[in-house]
Amino acid sequence: MLCKPLWWHRILWGLLAAALTVPVAVATANQWLPVLRAQVAGSWATAPPAASTVGLPGVEVPTLPSPHIARLGAPHAGYSTVPPTSGPHLAWTIAPGVYQEAVADELAVHALEHGHVVLRYAPSTPADEVERLAELARRYPRDVVLAPYPQLDRGVALTAWGRLDRLSTVDTERVERFVRLLRGRYDHGWVAGWRPGAVPASATGTGCGCDRCQEGSCCVC
Repeated sequence: MLCKPLWWHRILWGLLAAALTVPVAVATANQWLPVLRAQVAGSWATAPPAASTVGLPGVEVPTLPSPHIARLGAPHAGYSTVPPTSGPHLAWTIAPGVYQEAVADELAVHALEHGHVVLRYAPSTPADEVERLAELARRYPRDVVLAPYPQLDRGVALTAWGRLDRLSTVDTERVERFVRLLRGRYDHGWVAGWRPGAVPASATGTGCGCDRCQEGSCCVC
């Protein structure tokens, strides 16, 4: 015949379970609450980990407070660069892809906040150079937004969150290096364990098994 556990046994086991559960809950909250807060309210100015700035293309731009704004055209604090690499932005974003019309800064910044790379080119850019940029963007369908940018007199501007590079002409090798090394570095917060050239979670999927799929730049899957 089995004996029923004594009442104080049940209390001890309950205390033990609580002692094991609380640290896990606290660790989980510490990991995810900043991300959830950023998704609801936007990001706040924090410097990237020092190790994540070494050997990267472009220049580091101090990040700005980046709250959501209610609508396009609503007044907000100004940006520190043209085009911006952080700052106030709309609560909704734009999908990666090739766009024929200019994308508002307030939309582009939100795309950067998701870890995407936004490529802007001057309206005067020759059509063959624009097509080379479009071909490159299509190789990174989950990572790149490409659009014209009337504020540029000439050349191309490459932006990631807190990072900027300017080219006087289209250099596809340099552009692709910027994309490959900086995509996924930031996603509503500096990504823990990120390293240059790593395929971000946004660029992974079932895949079709080709070499470019393994690199995260397949234009099929």
